[in-house]
Formats: sequence, C-alpha cells, structure tokens
Amino acid sequence: MKAVKNILVIADKPKHEQRALHRALDLQKQTGANLNIKAFVFDSHVANGNAFAGKQRSKIKHELIAKHNEWLNSLLKDIDTCGEVTKEVIWVSDIAKWVARHVSDSPQNLVVKSVNHTESLTHTPLDWDILRTCSAPVLLCTDIAQKTKPRVLAAIDMSRHKGKRKKLNKKVLNMAAYFANTKNAELHCVYTVEISQVLKDLDMINPKSHARVVREQIMPELEEFLAPYGVPADRIHMPVGKVGKTVSKIASQIRAELLVLGTSRRSGVGALVVGNSAEKVLRKSHCEVLAIKL
Repeated sequence: MKAVKNILVIADKPKHEQRALHRALDLQKQTGANLNIKAFVFDSHVANGNAFAGKQRSKIKHELIAKHNEWLNSLLKDIDTCGEVTKEVIWVSDIAKWVARHVSDSPQNLVVKSVNHTESLTHTPLDWDILRTCSAPVLLCTDIAQKTKPRVLAAIDMSRHKGKRKKLNKKVLNMAAYFANTKNAELHCVYTVEISQVLKDLDMINPKSHARVVREQIMPELEEFLAPYGVPADRIHMPVGKVGKTVSKIASQIRAELLVLGTSRRSGVGALVVGNSAEKVLRKSHCEVLAIKL
C-alpha cells in the first residue's frame, strides 16, 4: 500500500489527555508522515445568539480563537516531532462535516481521533458522524496499554469474496499489514462463519458439522488470499456466530492492539455509512479501531 504521508489529527479539548495527538506523534516516528493538527472551537451563543451585536460577536469569536491558538502553541512547544507539523484552530459547529469536506479537498491518508474509555469503548455522536461521512481511513485510538507482543487483527468477509468486497478486503489487509510492520506486530486475520438461524431453528442443519464443512471449504481460499501477507494458519481465526460479537471476542482473546475492519457505502450520492456488522463490532471493541472505506 501507499505510505502514510499525511495524517489529519483531531485534537482533544483542552485539559483532556490528548491521546489523538500522542498517537499521531508515535505514527510520525514510525512513518515520517506530516501531521495536520486541527483544534476546534465554537460557541453557539456567540455565533447565533441575540445577546451580542455584530462587531461584539466578531470580537469575542476572534478572542476565543486566539486563546485556543495560545493553548495549542503551548501544547506543542515542548513536544519533539520527526517531521512537518502544521496546526490550525477552526471555528465550526459541525466538526464531522468540516472533516469530510477537508479530506475531500485535501486528501489525507489517515484521520486520527481519540475516544473515551470507561469499562467499554464509548463512541460519541461525533465519532459516528466522522465514521459515516469521512472518506479517509479513521483511526479511533484509546489509552489501553498492551502488555503482550503487539498484535494487529484484520477482519475480512469471505462470504462475498468478489468485486467490491474483495477490493475492500485487500484494503483492510494492506492497511493492517502496514501498521503491523511499523510496530513489528503479529498480523492476525478473522473471518466469521455465520450460521442461518432459520435453518438452525428448523433443525435443517447441524450447526457444528455445518461450520466444520464451511471452514474446510473456505480455508484453502483464505490461506491463498492471505499468503502475500505472511499470515500463518495459526493466526487465521474462523469463529462461528454473529460478526458483531465474534470479531470483538477474537480481538479480546488475542489481546489485539489494533482492529482493522471495512465499512460499507450505501447507494445514493455520497451516502456513506458504517454498516450494521461494523457498527456492532465498533460498539463492542476494547482496542483501537481503524475503519476503512472502499
């Protein structure tokens, strides 16, 4: 795949831990990429309220931007960088829409944004909006420390291994392999074998024997597909169940540091979506997630 040369970093709010920035700085050390840091500020009372006259509204807006610039400059003052870093404070209410437009106008290889982490990964409405509208790969990073050898898990779909699905699988694997190489991490792959609930309920199939047959049929094709990426058989996972549960479970079992998965595009002009399976995986994953669109 093409090297990651340009990374758009969505800075966390002041007084937060700035996980996105620190993750992007690590990536810069590994890849030499240029960092394009954007900090966002907006106050609806100033922008739309009736309490301020036009000139006063403009003055307050510029003062808020200036304060944010001071904070951003102080944040980067003592940070060592390994490449070009640009920064800018943006006054906008719809961050996701701005990011989508910016990525369209100035192509980025990667967008990095942090997410909150409590007992489970908590995605904010902004996370989902960016995932649904941004055409570039989006890395949602966390602060979970990995105590084992780093592992990258690529989730692919062999059930529709043709056309667009095949192309998306390759994009997922290319990006997963790239990240694995930059961190000297093990590359794993997961494909979920889904069993028809209707046929199961009607006792028309035996779930265990059916899953075994599917695995035997798919494995040769899967091994051939993964051969260029150097993924051995013991790192190929084929769990049985629903994608939303099994992919997250495998990521947890192998203690993956990063999960790379593909998301879908709905028909219609620019109608990007996450997709039901991908959205379920994202809601249950405890590691960093990199979402790739076709």
